[in-house]
Amino acid sequence: GTAGIVVWWPGGRHVNKATFRVSVRKGWHRLSFDLHRLAGVLVIVPLTVVATTGICLAFPHVANQAVTAVLGPTTKDARANADRKGGPSQQSVSLDTISQVAREQIPGATVTRIQAPSQKKGAFTVSMHLPGDWRDEGDNRVLLDGRSAAIQGVQLGGQLTPVSRVMAGMTSLHYGQYGGMTTRVFTCLVGLSFPLLYVTGMVLWWKRVSRQRLKTADAASPVVPGPEPGVGRS
Repeated sequence: GTAGIVVWWPGGRHVNKATFRVSVRKGWHRLSFDLHRLAGVLVIVPLTVVATTGICLAFPHVANQAVTAVLGPTTKDARANADRKGGPSQQSVSLDTISQVAREQIPGATVTRIQAPSQKKGAFTVSMHLPGDWRDEGDNRVLLDGRSAAIQGVQLGGQLTPVSRVMAGMTSLHYGQYGGMTTRVFTCLVGLSFPLLYVTGMVLWWKRVSRQRLKTADAASPVVPGPEPGVGRS
């Protein structure tokens, strides 16, 4: 991705109608060049978003500090508070009960996911979607004790600070979990661009290497002098 930007950037001003044309009757080299150029131009922005969010997910603490420095403080994490005061995570109430109690806390919301505690002490996290939430799983969380279904925290997406909204949206942006099926199909196509760019890039690279080898071989070939004028004539 970065290497492609560096190679393409000096010629960026030459992007025109020809950039979006694919020639299928001028050989494999021309077809590979057209596909590589077209795919690169179309997915440069989505791939940049995927790369950036991927780095943020790999280094969450560094990303949180960087975003906080620009946008301000984050919203206090309701799950962290629940984990600190929660009891053992053994489940003694049914998931139906947990779902019902969560719906009572946020009327009109749809339960999209129930996540079990990640530690010995913690709460079940119920993700909920309200009309207007941009993420498929919803921007709202209800935290419940697994033994008694007691409320341990409620986090509404509308009350999140800008920093918390950005950090919470990293995963959705990275995996295309927003905007419904259209965004998921688009994200899938962007992912398929990787093997396309790889294969067409290899074709272009091999063509260039072959040309260089031919030039090197021609330059290294000894020059056989021809017969001098008049030699061999009677």
